[in-house]
Amino acid sequence: MAHATAVIELLGREVVSIAQCIAIDADVFPYPSGDFTQRSWRDRIWVAREPGPGRVVGFLAARARRGILYIQGLAVDPAARQRGVGRALLRACLHSDLAANAEAVALSVSVLNCDAIALYESEGFVISARLGDHYPAHAYGAQRDAFSMRREALRRVL
Repeated sequence: MAHATAVIELLGREVVSIAQCIAIDADVFPYPSGDFTQRSWRDRIWVAREPGPGRVVGFLAARARRGILYIQGLAVDPAARQRGVGRALLRACLHSDLAANAEAVALSVSVLNCDAIALYESEGFVISARLGDHYPAHAYGAQRDAFSMRREALRRVL
């Protein structure tokens, strides 16, 4: 497996990068996973770019709410998978100021998405519940259940 170096950074306001995130989101998810245009202090979107002034090949969108940092979407362009891009995005999120100030990081993932579940478990997430009929019928076909996964936050020691 060849590992490409991806540059991880926060998504700015440049239209081309936002459009690339929207295109990946539409390709990977059956409905939008995040809002790439409007952000507040509690929102973060990390992007993975090809080295240099490269195109966006993945993103992770997260939002802090009531002491929990929720990962709303993590997606990698199919051509860039199996190169550590998703893991790098997840680690950027887990080591962010939002995660450091949260009591936990949480997400939901389709019970059919074995690769994503394995990634999350390898980064310390545990399945906390099975959410029946979590997704709309058109999202993932007959299997509409998701796992709720959670990882206690890494508190910074002062």
